[in-house]
Amino acid sequence: MKKHQYKNITAWFILCTIILILVNMDMFHFEQVIPVRRSFYPDSDTRGNQPVTQRIRLSQGSYRAVLSGVNENKYNGYNLYLNGELVKTDTFDVGTIDDVIPFSIETSAADMQIGVYYSQSSGAFRIEHIKIISDFVILKENIIRHLFSSLVLLAFLILLYFRVFATAQYRKRMGRFAEPLTEKTSLFIFLVSLIVSAPLLNSGFPQSTDLIFHLMRIEGIKESLVSGYLPARIYEYTLNGYGYGSGLFYPDLFLYFPAILRLLGFHILTAYKIFTFLCNFFSMLSMYLFISRIAKSRFAGLVAAIFYSLAVYRLAVIYFRGALGEMQVFIFLPLVLWGLFDILNNRPDHWLVFAAGFAGLLLSHLIGLAISGVMTMFILLFYLDRIVKDRRIPIAIGKAFIVTVLVTAFFWGPMLEQILTNPIKANFLFSNQADQINSSYLLTLREIFSFFTEYNNIYQRLYFGYPLILIPLIFLFAAKKIRQQNNLFRFSLPLFLTGLLFLAASTNRFPWLHFAWFYNRIQFPWRTLMIPVCCFAALGGLIWKTLFSKKHAWVILGTLTVCLIGVIPFFSHLMNQKMYHGEDFQLESNRISGAEWLPINADSEFIDKNGNTVLASVSDYVTKSFRRKGLTFSVDFEINSEPADPVLVEIPLLYYTGYRARLEQNSNDPSEQKVFQGPHGLTSVQIDPDVKSGTLFVWYAKTLVQRISEGVSLITLILILLFRRRKIDA
Repeated sequence: MKKHQYKNITAWFILCTIILILVNMDMFHFEQVIPVRRSFYPDSDTRGNQPVTQRIRLSQGSYRAVLSGVNENKYNGYNLYLNGELVKTDTFDVGTIDDVIPFSIETSAADMQIGVYYSQSSGAFRIEHIKIISDFVILKENIIRHLFSSLVLLAFLILLYFRVFATAQYRKRMGRFAEPLTEKTSLFIFLVSLIVSAPLLNSGFPQSTDLIFHLMRIEGIKESLVSGYLPARIYEYTLNGYGYGSGLFYPDLFLYFPAILRLLGFHILTAYKIFTFLCNFFSMLSMYLFISRIAKSRFAGLVAAIFYSLAVYRLAVIYFRGALGEMQVFIFLPLVLWGLFDILNNRPDHWLVFAAGFAGLLLSHLIGLAISGVMTMFILLFYLDRIVKDRRIPIAIGKAFIVTVLVTAFFWGPMLEQILTNPIKANFLFSNQADQINSSYLLTLREIFSFFTEYNNIYQRLYFGYPLILIPLIFLFAAKKIRQQNNLFRFSLPLFLTGLLFLAASTNRFPWLHFAWFYNRIQFPWRTLMIPVCCFAALGGLIWKTLFSKKHAWVILGTLTVCLIGVIPFFSHLMNQKMYHGEDFQLESNRISGAEWLPINADSEFIDKNGNTVLASVSDYVTKSFRRKGLTFSVDFEINSEPADPVLVEIPLLYYTGYRARLEQNSNDPSEQKVFQGPHGLTSVQIDPDVKSGTLFVWYAKTLVQRISEGVSLITLILILLFRRRKIDA
């Protein structure tokens, strides 16, 4: 090894060490902000002690609680409890509350709770938030998070070292990924994705209508994985441990990534932000790959990717709505169109890309899948002549359909089982408004062409945005030039017309009364805007390739600048009016959006009030003790009468097909009990009238349908990988 190489390695080692030390300086620091935002009033709050936080589990160490708020009476004060015992109390000074309460936990862990003493005075008294801080405490999640972050950072630094100081070796090992053009393209896509994700590069979070619901899904997956449930079909975190079966009906495969980040100790907002950035990156990458491959032009691919990443509707889905499911659709739509183009243009062996696109849609957003299916059928109408003449095309589409169905069976199989065996509030196939539509969701033509529209709630209409709305007009002027490229033009025309059709479908000019069933299935008609976003962005790349043959770098920068100007009103409104401070964040376990996946007899308000109460059909039923762990509940009971009929017992777990029950009595062998949905939507059993006491065990287990579906998906995936390996080797 040469002398200068020793110097390079030594310098790089020192630099890496410094970076890793800086990154891990807060490894043993702990800080948790608890938003309280509670004011006390004499006419509604009683005099005395009032809790303002729930019990918080803290590990051994020294802490300080920092309270903030306003106090105008010298008799108001605070109380600090450890394991239910009062350990510190004092009064607040009059004025701004900024009291610091030091306390220590000597045991391995303890439950801490903070309350206030309210004197019921007329002066203002408000607690804004409470910070729990420790400068040194050993927490498993902190150590795991820093270890994981350090390993990722170290891997990047090692890769960067080889790229800078051992370029030849780096290029040999990395192959085509190390080509200069590929590196520049990847860096450009990364930087634009970073610009698009700029609102997330701080401690705040966007005020999005659906965000809390989707963060609850992530937390639900994480808690289920901790309890050993894989897949996490029923989220035990939700509804106070009752278990919400969202994962049975709303595909969540890709949410396992942020859930795993949660397991590694990352905050829920950090996990969400990383996931959102990756969705931005892969959406842009998939559009680039689609257009660059079919047009055989990196330039066209980058232009299309710019239009796509900065499409206002796509940004509204991410930041105004916080729709994590719909956000993933934008990754897979380009794959569907890419695979479809190849199948229709003499490359039917590329059907796997088409299948991957539809599988991704099915495993991310079912409404997006339905809309994309209609899009695909419409495009196929333009190729009926080829489909009839070339039998390879329907065969390829058939292969893609079969593989998509098989590889996703682990999701739709259990979902179908639940739909057929356990009635829920959502109605998949039928609607009470089969011949009616809510026209208030439909856009007007003026709104379609508006430069900006505020969005304040989920029932408000969205808008399409500039400059993407101008692409169809530019296409009309460039059509003559594009016509010279036969296959591209033939595909460009369906893209153009499909985009216009689905753009029109979001407006009040579309004859939705004839398609009311579909209208009521997609919830909001402006969801059809996902199709023109994809079609017009792809069309933009193809048009630019035709119009600009020189100075591609300047054209790309100019396109990026114009698109950034187009989203200035959007980002300005977002940053000024729709961003919350991170310390105001509080994850709510009861936020279940429209409650579509509740059992049909269930009521979320009743669940909240019922708590851990076991219900019975006789008044002299007594619960002696109970134990709850994950999706398992056991209760010791006795019945102090001789009922004539079987006793209905409702366990505080929402019922979904798969729950099982067992009754144990001292004098008898354990007996399996039939489980069903009770009058409150809970997991219920009927106990024979001659049973006076015993222990009832209820737990969730995989059904036969779930096991078969998982096996089918796993076998299909293995066969696909073997097929691809064999094809690559050949």
